[in-house]
Amino acid sequence: MADDDCDGMVDEGCPCAPGTAQRCTTLEPGQAGRGACRHGMQQCMGTGEFGAWGPCEGEALPAPETCDGMDNDCDGMADEAVARECYPGPLGTAGVGPCRAGMQVCAMGMWGMCMGAVVPTMDVCGNGRDDDCNGMVDDCRPPCIMGTGSAMSSPWQMHRAMGPVCFGRRFSVHGDPGEFALSRIPGETDPAWTPVMAATIDFAQRSALCGRSCECLDGGEFTYFQTFFDIAGTYRVTSLQFTASSVDDGAQVTVFNSRYPMGIVEPGSYLRLGAGGSTADLARYIVPGRNRIVITHIDDCCSDRVLSGVRVVLNGGPLTMCP
Repeated sequence: MADDDCDGMVDEGCPCAPGTAQRCTTLEPGQAGRGACRHGMQQCMGTGEFGAWGPCEGEALPAPETCDGMDNDCDGMADEAVARECYPGPLGTAGVGPCRAGMQVCAMGMWGMCMGAVVPTMDVCGNGRDDDCNGMVDDCRPPCIMGTGSAMSSPWQMHRAMGPVCFGRRFSVHGDPGEFALSRIPGETDPAWTPVMAATIDFAQRSALCGRSCECLDGGEFTYFQTFFDIAGTYRVTSLQFTASSVDDGAQVTVFNSRYPMGIVEPGSYLRLGAGGSTADLARYIVPGRNRIVITHIDDCCSDRVLSGVRVVLNGGPLTMCP
């Protein structure tokens, strides 16, 4: 058997013995056996003493290079010049602001690092750039207090629908954390919430405990205040405290958000009886997105009930009402 006409096919025009087979190829000389390229086989078709060679089947021909560690185009090199675009940033940010795709190069069947890509960073105020690639320049305004429902213009809401209760035991300290365990924070959409038309809480009334069988430290009345604020994903909360100028008898701060849907209170979340003060730093409980803050006030003795000058201090400055 020989390729007498030098076309890469062996004896394709010659008679053959039916039932026999031979190697065949349409590859360029030297390609067969290199990389992924392989000869095919052809069968001698027919009956009797002489037959004819059938089509060349099963040969592997050159193909475009892919990142698989093989010499797909049978030129003696694997994965040469195989590259693709890459982008490790969030979906939808490529091509927005300074964000752009990079390139990955294939080596030994594996994609390399994404080189040259620009991904979102925290927005820097005043540089005239859309650093976080959200389509807005210098959108690094700090969060603000916002109302909900019918209280869109009110930064705080108050809930007073629950009357005085007897504790069934006597506490020794005004505003004891154990007293707040008996409170029941209303849902944020409870219809009894009413707007407080001020950026601070200034609440002062006569106690409702006077004349009751459970007066001082063995009974109390809870009043609730709630507010909401959004934290942008690019805004870093480094500190968050609640301050008050005067408290009688105590207050507790509870944080609700996607991380703490049932609310969280830490030991430093209390304001005590006296001239006022501030809570511990609660920044670690705040998450990007919507945060709900509830202040529970307790009046546990027949006198006055006071919670005044309450402010939210975020990153060292007062949290103001949203425009």
